[in-house]
Amino acid sequence: MSLFGGPKTPQAERYDAARQEIVSAVNRLVAQEHGAAGFEVRDPYPGAGEIWRGRHATPVPHLRAVRALRSAVVEEERRALDNARGAGLTWEEIGEALGLADAADRANQTLALAAWRYAAMRVMPDEPDPEWAYSYRRDATADWRCRACTGSVHEGHPDNGPVDAERGHQPGCARFAAVQAAWRARWDDDEDDAGEVSP
Repeated sequence: MSLFGGPKTPQAERYDAARQEIVSAVNRLVAQEHGAAGFEVRDPYPGAGEIWRGRHATPVPHLRAVRALRSAVVEEERRALDNARGAGLTWEEIGEALGLADAADRANQTLALAAWRYAAMRVMPDEPDPEWAYSYRRDATADWRCRACTGSVHEGHPDNGPVDAERGHQPGCARFAAVQAAWRARWDDDEDDAGEVSP
């Protein structure tokens, strides 16, 4: 149930559950490092009233715990993206799972491009490419391990097509061969459509 009495969306329920887990994790980290000295009893904000008074982490331990959790979440997200792409999910499917569809529409981007940019550069659809993305010897890539061939793939811009974008598959990778075949078939269909003459 939402604050205004209506049913919660699955996204809202997921967020609430995640937030509860984060609060619990913060408290565990503070307790492990500081014990009782890492907490204080206070109101969450001035004038909140005694009903809201509770045990809260003190400022410095609180910040350190949150920073550690943030770093861990970023790494786990990287692992989840690696797992999803390696398992065969398309960038469109990954973008949908990440909830990027609306933002991609507003930025006039395809969902696939929005998801790849997020994985490769950690930017949202309405954000510009970071300066570092093209300052190294190679362009930005989304890195993942193919489950079909165990190759370490460095995937460039999806508009380049799989032959140029997906570098790192092992020779004879069946998945890569199927992706290339599908890409070529799509190109052939587009060329056939372009060559048709209207009666």
